[in-house]
Amino acid sequence: MELKQLEVLVAVIEEGSVDKAAERIRRAEPALSTAIRQLEQEVGTALIEFSPVCRCLPTAAGELLYHHARGLLSQGGEAGLEYSDLGKVEFWNWPPML
Repeated sequence: MELKQLEVLVAVIEEGSVDKAAERIRRAEPALSTAIRQLEQEVGTALIEFSPVCRCLPTAAGELLYHHARGLLSQGGEAGLEYSDLGKVEFWNWPPML
């Protein structure tokens, strides 16, 4: 399971369709469908149901994984911000070393 796959799952569920999710995360629709299929194979169950009105709905397993994925992606974003802030440290403000 990769963060990119979880990002796809979150986008598809939040947008309600693969094409809107593809626009949102700027990836091709076939790549999103492949990521969802691979993720479903890894967890051993369907995560998304496709309704007749072209709306993607999460299964119970998809809903559960969605909530975990949101948390993981949020933590990853926070960590990235913390590390990027490290690059902005102004070393000349530090006290001189003896």
